[in-house]
Amino acid sequence: MRKVFKRHAIMDSSLFILEEMYAKLRLVQKEEESHLKSNYNCVELFGFLVSQITSEVFFIDWERPRGVIVSRSDDSTFNPVTIWRTYIVANEWNELQTYRRISCFFQLFVVCVLLKVNAVIEPGFRTTAPAASAVDSVITFLVERCFWDQIRNFVDLCSISNISVLGLQNHLYGFYLHGRSVHGYADCDIKEMNDKLQREKACFCFRGLEPNSEVQSFTVYLSDRFRLQYDRISRLITNGLDLKECFTFVDGRKLKLLILLDYSEQAFTKLFFFGNEFTLFTFEMSLFCYVEYLSRNVVLAAAVTAFVVMIVKKLREKGGIKNLTRTSLVDARFLL
Repeated sequence: MRKVFKRHAIMDSSLFILEEMYAKLRLVQKEEESHLKSNYNCVELFGFLVSQITSEVFFIDWERPRGVIVSRSDDSTFNPVTIWRTYIVANEWNELQTYRRISCFFQLFVVCVLLKVNAVIEPGFRTTAPAASAVDSVITFLVERCFWDQIRNFVDLCSISNISVLGLQNHLYGFYLHGRSVHGYADCDIKEMNDKLQREKACFCFRGLEPNSEVQSFTVYLSDRFRLQYDRISRLITNGLDLKECFTFVDGRKLKLLILLDYSEQAFTKLFFFGNEFTLFTFEMSLFCYVEYLSRNVVLAAAVTAFVVMIVKKLREKGGIKNLTRTSLVDARFLL
């Protein structure tokens, strides 16, 4: 509460009157603070889900026809490029949409065990030992580098399949994953594929967009003119019209005008749950604390949190499949 003084001036005299007024500001009570934080986190999660399921994905197949089909008549056509490589990449993209770095259910189980069995009240507990961070770094390295790394595996799949991915987080901003094969084509037998991989292993060729570069992940800033052409081509593809007049060759020099290098190689994961772990973790943590504060029951809080996490994941899966089908024109029956 603070005092505010208002001055009144009388025109026909030099008398000034000071009127004392009070401006009242109601502070949030301690009991209401947890409710407000929980509501804010719910609103943040809702906006996050909307942005996730409204993003746009476009697969660019660089494969060209190899060979000509000769018929009995004089007409001859090029051997069409198969669509199966695009279906495989789209299916992997769909699986990565809800892939996470951590396991929420395992964390809830560990929290319940610790709070129920090994919970010890230690006021003023503090530690500065670097052992915890060192162990965490070692575990992260072993899990992501030595055992599996789904993000890098997807980048390798795009390079082998000769398919690039353009993912737009909003209307004019997104990410470009360069997957154009350095060998020129991807449809080959197993011997040719092994020879290609051995050449890459020996550093005879590089997968990056620029010469002698391994950078394949880029941040994209589109212009309004480029966006209009993108929407025009999308409408033509949706309507099933002839696209020969729309096709053009885009080389690296033109792409450099639209993209910025991203040396993290994982910026495009912002389109997935994987790149938004902090948002999801804070929501789950606040929900667990809120339910535990109301019920005073750790097991109930963990059960409610796990149930909400399952619902959020299902909504993301269903919305992601519909959005992927709409923007990439991949039939939902191929998204396993």
